[in-house]
Amino acid sequence: MKVLGILHLPRRKVFAAIFTIIAFLSFVGYVVFPGDTFAALREGVEQLVPVSGQGEAVTNLEQDSGGRSNSRGQDTTTTVPAPKTDTPTAKVDKERVGMPEWAQGSAPFPSELTLPDPEPTAPYFAHLTPDRRCFKKGTDLPKTFSSPNNDTKCHCLTGYHGDECGVPSPVWHAADFEQMVLPSLSLRETARRIILAIPVNHELDLVDVRSKELGDAISATLIAESDFTAAGEPKDRFVETRARRDPSFLAPQRNRTLLLRVKQFPPEGCTDGWVSDHHSRSIIGAEGIPRLHGLQDDDFFVILDADEIPKRDVIDFLRFYDGYGEPVAFRMRWFIYGFFWESIDASKQTARQTHVEAGCSVGMLRRVYLDDPYCLRHAEWLEKDIDRAREYEDAMGKRLRTFEIGSADHPAGFHCSWCFRGPLGLQVKLVSSQLADGPRWGNYEDRLVPEYLERIVEEGEWFDGSKNLASTDFLMEMSTGNDSYKDFAPSYLLQNFDEYSPYLVNPSERRNTTLMSIYRNATKYALSDEQQRSQRPGDERNSDNNNG
Repeated sequence: MKVLGILHLPRRKVFAAIFTIIAFLSFVGYVVFPGDTFAALREGVEQLVPVSGQGEAVTNLEQDSGGRSNSRGQDTTTTVPAPKTDTPTAKVDKERVGMPEWAQGSAPFPSELTLPDPEPTAPYFAHLTPDRRCFKKGTDLPKTFSSPNNDTKCHCLTGYHGDECGVPSPVWHAADFEQMVLPSLSLRETARRIILAIPVNHELDLVDVRSKELGDAISATLIAESDFTAAGEPKDRFVETRARRDPSFLAPQRNRTLLLRVKQFPPEGCTDGWVSDHHSRSIIGAEGIPRLHGLQDDDFFVILDADEIPKRDVIDFLRFYDGYGEPVAFRMRWFIYGFFWESIDASKQTARQTHVEAGCSVGMLRRVYLDDPYCLRHAEWLEKDIDRAREYEDAMGKRLRTFEIGSADHPAGFHCSWCFRGPLGLQVKLVSSQLADGPRWGNYEDRLVPEYLERIVEEGEWFDGSKNLASTDFLMEMSTGNDSYKDFAPSYLLQNFDEYSPYLVNPSERRNTTLMSIYRNATKYALSDEQQRSQRPGDERNSDNNNG
């Protein structure tokens, strides 16, 4: 009855209250999504999920009464926004509504995954003697096998070290490697299986590049995609849509990939961005891990953001060797907007790097973090999970100690923040960001203008007007003298220069056709030179590289 008390208020106060509420809601709508910006972005988002020439024809979409995109089956060649239905021509099957998403059929990804048996390491190594094996990828094989009979040493190529030439530079030059890892390092008989987990919003190119860069080094990939932005607004499922339209997307690893749908947004995420971040990552453990059959404590789990790509040789080291500590952290080179701008510390004028604690054995994930990848990512074993960590140490007979791979000169991978093909990707990221971020640049309409975004990308300017970015020198990065190009960008990007040039070259330079031709040829030469060095004997640049 108290609720009805409002009816007894003076009419003037009732109208004033209603007006205040309407004004407040209008203000919130303007601040969060100024004008019709978000609607406009949804109309243009087809650029994020291009139509493959090998895929089905894309049909026109209409809005159903619930406000969700739904295909009506009209035959048209018009490019359209990403549909939210399971297939472009699907009709809702009411009998399936209560079933899990992955069990409803016609899915572009498997619903569950049985891990492959651990593979032997022998095929990756060449036998020099019965007791000496050389890592094929890291060894100058012609020089090694043409040496005198009394020389039983593997001659390492540039960037590889150790008795078997199996330790890449980012590991070899890690701060604790020589004292904490090298004495106990041993080669495994079977390769450790790697499980990779990634929460994704719309970083589709980088997700695809990572899949192709790491290839068969990854036994299973868990991708978490939410129905909501980090701000709690409904969004399209870009990964699923791209997978349906583009057969090459995530190929050939798609059959080893589980797509996990995050169907809810925690209300607390509107005021605390870490809550929504925790929710997305926890889904990976709660719903993804149980769908992996044959998982063992010895398998290795890695969780990365969509814009973080580790080097393949670093992942191979984790597969082939025992003796390093856990959890494992990665020290990555940090780029902004593209691989043409590097983040720097303005006060020191030195390059900044990304440090992420992102890997551990499945045994540690289970017993210390209780299958919650968020706790791994935020190093909670040192605080909240300390009791379970001590129990795990006692059970395993070893002490936990973070092993950070990478150094200032030898990064373990690449972190490319705010990296997209053009302004649209930046716009979507701006309006999708956490509400609790401050300042939240997506709230400022002038920051969403395409011309403005194009300018700051070209000039290396941040949204607040600061310029704490250093331009990378493409030709210098492609120098073959010290293999610096391996630290510049993932190899797959360089091997497909024309397709991924928006990520590799500043837009202002891409307009110069002569310069682009020079860059293209420099990339081809760097890559071909690497291949030739691994085949020709007597290359003095690669000799006696075992000890540093």
